Amino acid sequence: MLPYTLVRDADIVWRRLRRIGKWIRRHKTRTFALIVGSWLTISLLGGHAIMAFAADGEGIQSLPFLSSLNPKDSGGVDLLHYVFLPVDRGHPITSPTNFFVTQIADPIWMANIFGLSWGMWFLQFLITMEWVAWLTTPLEAIFKLIADAIAQIGWVTTGLIIAGIVVTVAFFRGQLATGMTKMLISLGAFALAGTVLANPVGMVTGPDGLLGKARAAGGAIAASIATGDASLLNQAPSADVSKQIVTDSLLGQVMDAWVRFPAQEVAFGHILEGQCAETFNKVMMEVGPLETGGNKVLDAIKACDPAAGEYAMHPTIANAFSAGIATFGSQILNLLAVGLGVILLIAIGYSVFSVGKWMIANFAVVATSDIRPGGVAWSELSSV
Repeated sequence: MLPYTLVRDADIVWRRLRRIGKWIRRHKTRTFALIVGSWLTISLLGGHAIMAFAADGEGIQSLPFLSSLNPKDSGGVDLLHYVFLPVDRGHPITSPTNFFVTQIADPIWMANIFGLSWGMWFLQFLITMEWVAWLTTPLEAIFKLIADAIAQIGWVTTGLIIAGIVVTVAFFRGQLATGMTKMLISLGAFALAGTVLANPVGMVTGPDGLLGKARAAGGAIAASIATGDASLLNQAPSADVSKQIVTDSLLGQVMDAWVRFPAQEVAFGHILEGQCAETFNKVMMEVGPLETGGNKVLDAIKACDPAAGEYAMHPTIANAFSAGIATFGSQILNLLAVGLGVILLIAIGYSVFSVGKWMIANFAVVATSDIRPGGVAWSELSSV
């Protein structure tokens, strides 16, 4: 009864999804308007909640819905300092244009920071490769339990007896070559079952397994590229050192491309360079995280780049459009990186699972000698 209920519910859900898809195809303009409107509403509500939390004075070192990671860009400015754009927010009475424009631009930008915060946390999570143990440990335990159970029932010996019967029948039927081939295959599978394929998952995931060696080699190469030190290829640093080097280097470049440069484009109209860029770094780090009052950064930039200062002093609807474009572009790249990371997680998990299935298939081959294309052993070997 339960399987029937599950199938029925799945069919109902599938039909509902198909109806939604048809409605979207028929009403593309309405769908686009709903998506944009929902996104803007969530951005506005979330952004104003951030501003209220920051104005409280108690949570100025962090935000409850950002990740625990607080990466820095190439100038040493961390992510929290970019939550609020360095523009003149004005006042609803004295500077209504500035006030209302920033009421739109700020929440959009904050939504971008929120997504990037968790996206970069996921990238660091992938780089550390600590998650490999989460996938491989339970799979290794399951396949070890299966191997122990097979050993206890004496399947290998039983399989050889069955293989001997099959070979004998082949001989009596005049299929000498087939019989000899099956016998050699069964003996080879028997040898593998007691050696290489006794614990293939451990061979891949163990302390000296293939994944561990690949992780160490990849960390050394990445650290060498990040630092420009070729000696790291010959004398690889520890796993923790490699992780720190690669994390800082990679996330620093991501911060520049996805946060620092877009923030300057939105706030100042162009990317700051030279002495003005150094001034930006210095003043941004002097200002407290999530500080919304005052124009310290703006005033400092105006002294070294009057055009950029004037742009930030008088924000227009162009700032809001720039924030939307920057958010859209950054989130597309962010989702692409996260998607590739998820594919990597699935690929490694499936590879380990396939190695375990190959072990089970090898035990079957001891008795059946089945290595035909499309046979059980061949298919499991090719899936690895």
